[in-house]
Amino acid sequence: LSLLLAVMVVGVLPSFAGAQGSAGVTLKPATIEEKIDPGTTKTFVTSVKNESNVEQTYYLGRRDIIGVRDGSVPIYAPENVEPTPLDMSSWITLANQSVTVPPGGEAPVSFVISVPPDAPPCNHFAGIFISMEPPELSESGAAIGYEVANIISLRVSGQCVESAKIRQFSTDNYIY
Repeated sequence: LSLLLAVMVVGVLPSFAGAQGSAGVTLKPATIEEKIDPGTTKTFVTSVKNESNVEQTYYLGRRDIIGVRDGSVPIYAPENVEPTPLDMSSWITLANQSVTVPPGGEAPVSFVISVPPDAPPCNHFAGIFISMEPPELSESGAAIGYEVANIISLRVSGQCVESAKIRQFSTDNYIY
């Protein structure tokens, strides 16, 4: 029995790991930064690259960035939270809900951002998500998948007040 188990581990796992290693997707550009006026509509195009050796269908979504973790990692709003009219993700309209990309190929993903006339000035952040799982399947069942997102940073023109506070300051030494 142990010999059979050893043969299965040596013979099966390397081929399984190799098949899993060929997956991947790239979303370019990783960051979109734009200054925009309230009441403006603008079309953007990003590119999805299939890094795997098989044709893939990727599903698209949009979510707001609600904070930053560890100084630079964006925290995205949960999928099941419906955005309000003031949330930037509600301003984004995707041209398609999915895109199919050949092995090693790229496909354009276009979307429109319509900034409401009463949009508050200053910075607004959201992202376009690429996933291998359709939205219905990602909420239930047991599946292994991943999401890739870019960062969209819009600065809505107008008078805004930006401020920052230091929450904590520390050093390694008492005297320098």
